[in-house]
Amino acid sequence: TLDIKPVYYPAKNEFTSVIDAINLTYNEINEYTAKIEQANKAKTTFLTTISHEIRTPMNAILGYTQLLGLEKNFPKEHTETIQAIDISGRHLLELLNDVLDISKIESGSMQLYSENIFIFDLLNTINQTFKIRCKQMSLDWQCNLNIPANYSVYTDKAKISQILINLLGNSIKFTKSGKITLECSTINNSLHVAIIDTGTGITQEQQENLFTP
Repeated sequence: TLDIKPVYYPAKNEFTSVIDAINLTYNEINEYTAKIEQANKAKTTFLTTISHEIRTPMNAILGYTQLLGLEKNFPKEHTETIQAIDISGRHLLELLNDVLDISKIESGSMQLYSENIFIFDLLNTINQTFKIRCKQMSLDWQCNLNIPANYSVYTDKAKISQILINLLGNSIKFTKSGKITLECSTINNSLHVAIIDTGTGITQEQQENLFTP
């Protein structure tokens, strides 16, 4: 907590008015700091409350999608749609878990939880989701997963999923017509994932500011 102490200057001379002005500024800074701390507490309370409020209906939605997923007589297209709802819902819950951990937001850092995962399964899940979304937006979708089904990657599953979903979401947002492609391959024992679209793109000037607030 920032707490600036006023200057004690009992004498009465030509410096008195200067000291009074400084002390007035100090008081204003302390008042402003208190308001900031109060706003931060309100933000924390809001994020925690809204996260819990969203979690309740999301669990209901996921419960019903699981029940619908047990139905054997649905057409394939409907089954894929149900799977997409389930995948997106689970991703939203993962984001809510991050929001609930307020310390991550306060410190401005995120901790990675890496594990060995079969990346093909994760990418194929994303493929099923965005295949449907592209169809809804009248965009062509192509997914080229040039990796074995048992290819293992040591990474944070939630984070890499979030990155790809955000990038593909932007591709759909800024591609009015044409095609979006998700490609995956291995080069020198490293995983390479590329997202290609026919959207407006980002200018060279804008690219330089990509990682600024």
